[in-house]
Amino acid sequence: MASGHKVKKQPLPKLPDEKPIQFHISTKGISKEDPALSNEVETLIAFEKRAENRIVVPEKLLNPLPCITTVRDELLSSKTWRDGLLHTETSPRIWVTKPMIPRALLVMDTLLKALESRGYAPEGIFGEPFSFGLYEHLQSQRTDRAIAADHGWGKPKGYSASDYERIPSGKLRIEIITKYSFGINGLRCKWVDGKKKRIEDCLNDFICELITWAAFERDKKLAHDRLQRECEERERIAAEKARQEAEKQARIDRLHRDAANWKRANQLRDYIAVAVEVNVLRKPDTELAEWAKWARAEADRLDPLCHA
Repeated sequence: MASGHKVKKQPLPKLPDEKPIQFHISTKGISKEDPALSNEVETLIAFEKRAENRIVVPEKLLNPLPCITTVRDELLSSKTWRDGLLHTETSPRIWVTKPMIPRALLVMDTLLKALESRGYAPEGIFGEPFSFGLYEHLQSQRTDRAIAADHGWGKPKGYSASDYERIPSGKLRIEIITKYSFGINGLRCKWVDGKKKRIEDCLNDFICELITWAAFERDKKLAHDRLQRECEERERIAAEKARQEAEKQARIDRLHRDAANWKRANQLRDYIAVAVEVNVLRKPDTELAEWAKWARAEADRLDPLCHA
């Protein structure tokens, strides 16, 4: 629509050589700070891709982890929030409606056990602690007020954010919790139940992305440490250069000061010699000798060559 009128869409031109368009996906944010890290990522992901390592979620919750038991008790005693979900305050994070609790606990228990068996929990991957949550996906639904308005029973039709509400969908979503609002380059952070696959079928893929995320975090820290070392080295070099310049200037200043003091000392000696010769002070010989001795000592004190 443009100015209230429909605009006719122009078809795209055909490719002259009829060659298919190719898209090249960049690596998932790992900048190769540590080549060994990239090789290890490939090895761990290859492990997850093998059929014999596929994670299978059992039908019943058997011997749950202590944290799963804690979360279950917390969910069952929790109040329902405005979004219709029961929220946990402890880890692991599970936010679902009451009917979804058994399935959510089963998936989370299976995933945590798989992570522990691989040595990823609770220490993290590559030394990077991770966090993720299991949620019941919320879907948008028009409110009764908006529907009534569409039928002429209320206000005129027109879009408004208040015309929609978020309600539980009955679908589970597993999500890597990161500080990046829009995720990481090439990294998938969310999985939601679909028509063909549920999140139970995606746990190995989830771990692959978790490995990649941890490698990205590790690589980013390595890059940060390298930049910090480079910055500290630049500061050290600048400080050393400044120290050398200050030392050089101090030597120059001392040279000029010593030359000036040497000149003053010699002027005093010349003056003392003339004063003694003509007895300009008109003092007895004894007093004149004492004065000359004191005056020569003062000249020697100023003369830097007397203290070399």
